Amino acid sequence: MRNDYGDLVAPWKMDLLAARARMKGFRPDELEDAQQEIVLALMAFRFDPGRSNGASEVTALTALIDNQLAFFQRCRARLRKHEARYCELHGTRD
Repeated sequence: MRNDYGDLVAPWKMDLLAARARMKGFRPDELEDAQQEIVLALMAFRFDPGRSNGASEVTALTALIDNQLAFFQRCRARLRKHEARYCELHGTRD
């Protein structure tokens, strides 16, 4: 299953997101969850050549996607730690 965002986000941006996520080791099921979170940042992104310091739109978008993917991974890791701690405190297993 692939998330479809129609006209909300250009297909090339979603392809870039998928490629960057695969490079960072995201599994297909994780990719769909990450897309749902990151698409909001992609929709809000407005490229301003005057503030880009010479970078292209693809370069700026790649940086945005990489930052969002790293944030997503940190959130997932933190959630796993909280779940493990909860199980430890309450004597339950995963």
